[in-house]
Amino acid sequence: MVISPPPARDPAGARELGAPSVALGGFEPLLTGQRIPQRRLLAYTAWLMTTARCASEGLTAPADLRRVWEETRDRVKRYGVGPEHIQARVLLMVPQALAQVEPSALGGQLPELFADLHRDPDGAPVDARMAHYARVAAEVLDQAYPPAAEAPDDIVHVTCSGYMAPNPVERHVARRGWGRTAVTNSYHMGCYGAFPAVRIAAGLLTSAALGLSPPKRRVDILHTEPLSLHADLADHSPGNVVTATLFGDGFVRYQATSGGSVPAGGGLWLHRWEERILPGSSDEMTWDLSPHGFKMYLSPEVPLFIRDHVAGLVDSLALAAGMRPATLRARAHFAVHPGGPRIVDRVAEVLDLIPAQVRHSRQVLFDLGNMSSATVPHIWGRVVADTDIPAGTPVVSLAFGPGLTATALLAQKV
Repeated sequence: MVISPPPARDPAGARELGAPSVALGGFEPLLTGQRIPQRRLLAYTAWLMTTARCASEGLTAPADLRRVWEETRDRVKRYGVGPEHIQARVLLMVPQALAQVEPSALGGQLPELFADLHRDPDGAPVDARMAHYARVAAEVLDQAYPPAAEAPDDIVHVTCSGYMAPNPVERHVARRGWGRTAVTNSYHMGCYGAFPAVRIAAGLLTSAALGLSPPKRRVDILHTEPLSLHADLADHSPGNVVTATLFGDGFVRYQATSGGSVPAGGGLWLHRWEERILPGSSDEMTWDLSPHGFKMYLSPEVPLFIRDHVAGLVDSLALAAGMRPATLRARAHFAVHPGGPRIVDRVAEVLDLIPAQVRHSRQVLFDLGNMSSATVPHIWGRVVADTDIPAGTPVVSLAFGPGLTATALLAQKV
């Protein structure tokens, strides 16, 4: 079922935005019922890192074990992201009993990928982690597409967490007999990964409208980000402690449609996007292959790069859409990818935003952590569902990823 939106106008008094042609809607977060309190995750992570370090250094004496535990616990407390910023995360790598009990009640239970942690601090090799990814993604697909689900015309699959060919989405389409559903993979773009996926979906719909492909009613976008599969318990550097306590597993499905309609329940009309690779920033955020998973590095300088470039990016977006930059800043709701609490702080400070304009960015981080590419779609879903954000409100989405790549998208709530 689809509904027709009101005419697209800028409620701030600028000229009419261009006629919209592609809408996003039908946001469906997946597996969010498996959230685990951050307080328990911090304690369990400290214990796992302690066990890994003792295995690496061959320590067995009780006094050594106690010393390493105290050092690691204090390190996680000092560098980790605390419960005041993240209340809970979905981490499929850890025992799911942590959602109900304290780590001490697990009886020393280890994650499947680190079942031999007392002797092998590196954990499972990358091929075993990818096999685990395939099982997780298959569960997500079964939830996203129950037996009575209608086949979409296309699926754009977004991930920076798992690679294989054929991948779980292609296997699912084949198993369901959806022979006319094409799968396009959008890989390894990290936290800004939703933006290229939206461009791909818009391109697929536009190509069909131009007669370059069969007619299309709906392109689905599916994010599968089980980031916890790449945990590195042997690395106790401050940066890795941040990574281990910031990122959560994230899964979400939504739709792109065209022809002047959006899915029932509302959505966002797309109007403009901008993307830039920031000079001198190539080594500030990386996501590389290693023998035991994908290895992330996130420089503490990233918030400074964002601070220096975000205003120009947003103002360029406004001008390209025929809007006054000051008007857009004052009236829009901002879906800022919360790479961490400081990212949202810097964006709000530079753009002179009030807390209400970024509340969903902070709340998604608080509720689920940083889910890489799946994060901004979770924010979009909350913006669409928020009755305090009226139809016609501009929505500016911002995200940053390896490159450093800065992306911005202007939409309008239906």
